[in-house]
Amino acid sequence: MAHPLPSHGPGSGRSSRPVLRRRPPPGLRFPDPRVTLLLLGLLGTPLHAQQPEGDPGARSAALAAVFAQYNRPDSPGCIVGVGERGGIAYRNGFGMANLEHDIPMTPFTISEIGSVSKQFTAAALVLLAQDGRLSLDDEVRRHHPDFPDFGTPVTIRHLLNHTSGWRDQFGLLDLAGRPNGGVVTNVAEVVELGLRQRTLNFPPNTEYLYSNTGFTFLNTLVERLSGQTFVEFTTERIFRPLGMNNTQWRDDHTRVVRGRAAAY
Repeated sequence: MAHPLPSHGPGSGRSSRPVLRRRPPPGLRFPDPRVTLLLLGLLGTPLHAQQPEGDPGARSAALAAVFAQYNRPDSPGCIVGVGERGGIAYRNGFGMANLEHDIPMTPFTISEIGSVSKQFTAAALVLLAQDGRLSLDDEVRRHHPDFPDFGTPVTIRHLLNHTSGWRDQFGLLDLAGRPNGGVVTNVAEVVELGLRQRTLNFPPNTEYLYSNTGFTFLNTLVERLSGQTFVEFTTERIFRPLGMNNTQWRDDHTRVVRGRAAAY
């Protein structure tokens, strides 16, 4: 299917994470914050022509010492980058990109960034708001009439801030006999499950509960309002202008991505 899947969504590995549920203080608005996003870290910006202050060698050695515990042939790796004055002061890879084939991590390894990619979904909505296509405080039903009527307004901002009360897709998929990691699902299946819900976990903006469903659904909202696929819109409006030429959505789990690290 043409729509990308969040790495927090179906078809991707899910690490165990705490479920945060808390009530926001009165009057608090959570900040406005993916489809699997593959990020070639730090390559969209050229190296800064001017050397940063301090001894680069000493700083490199200090950073290497911090990540030494991961810099082994039996450890999943990571990429470290330090930005300074609009340029890249340091970048390096530690540990392994693939343990089975003894492939080390390098600064040029493509990595899946998981739910950090939700920020790009949020940025797409903010761009549409700047274009006058929506307000973040619009009710979702204004732009997507199929969204359930829960008897209380659910806004785009509620979905972005995880305060909508909409049930999370992983629990719904488990109940449907489609456990994450066991089957490959798609955005359409997740959205359909979400649209079947007739009640919320709590009234919007009274509590906080992390919900991947909202961000999976917001991908389709970007498409509906922009007239483009989510991939097309984010490439045209975000990645290409920023020079992120090696960043892409992995919207087809069968597609081979050269240089991609395995997720552990």
